[in-house]
Amino acid sequence: MNKKGITVLSILIMNTIGTFAQKQVVNQNHNWLMYVGNHKLNDKWELHTLYHFRRSLDDNYAWQQSLLRAGVNYKMDKNILLSVGADWVVSFPYGQQPSKYTNNELTGWQAVIVKQNIGRLNMMHRYRIEERFIQKKAIDAVEGNYVNDGIKYANRFRYWYNLNVPINKPTMQEKTWYLNGWNEVFIDLEPGPVYNLLNQNRIGANVGYQWRKGFNLQAGYMNQLLVKADAHKAEINHTIMLQLQYDLDFSKNTK
Repeated sequence: MNKKGITVLSILIMNTIGTFAQKQVVNQNHNWLMYVGNHKLNDKWELHTLYHFRRSLDDNYAWQQSLLRAGVNYKMDKNILLSVGADWVVSFPYGQQPSKYTNNELTGWQAVIVKQNIGRLNMMHRYRIEERFIQKKAIDAVEGNYVNDGIKYANRFRYWYNLNVPINKPTMQEKTWYLNGWNEVFIDLEPGPVYNLLNQNRIGANVGYQWRKGFNLQAGYMNQLLVKADAHKAEINHTIMLQLQYDLDFSKNTK
């Protein structure tokens, strides 16, 4: 991302933080358990899979969210990757600002991933556009419970910066301990009735161990700023994270 792009994102984030005096902000504690895999099909194509098991530590480990992802990756070269796919997200009522009902969302997405190495620094930039189909519900006039009431469509842009720094070896290789730091910003491209571009910001730091390429474990902390649709409420979620990456090589079977 160039300096101009970083400046724009910084202004958006600082503008949201600057208006916190007018927001109802709550601090909460969560736990995310995650699996991710990029499974080689041939020299150019990969199958991308991911699952997030997200729970609230403040509500007897109640569900916060479940996220299942599937997609395909295409390697343009060793540093540029194109990716398309879809997420199925189930969001549950939780915490101090709970939603009124459990909600389903189907999201299509397209992404460009750019890798960059400078000395010991292993960096990655991901630019992603999302097409979100969000379930809507309304109260049934007769029964008094929530029933399906159509689909809300929305678009969102996400930028993720990820940095790995090996500790015990000069490069990321087998049996490498490393430090991981990252930040991801979510921008609503079609703000609701209340003008609010920043949907989320996530910043995290982990310690990781790579047994071999495509097989590693990370554990650490994420601070998630989540601004609600009405722009008057916001969450700061302190999250303990544990992620396993395990890539398979299906190209061996085809050969």
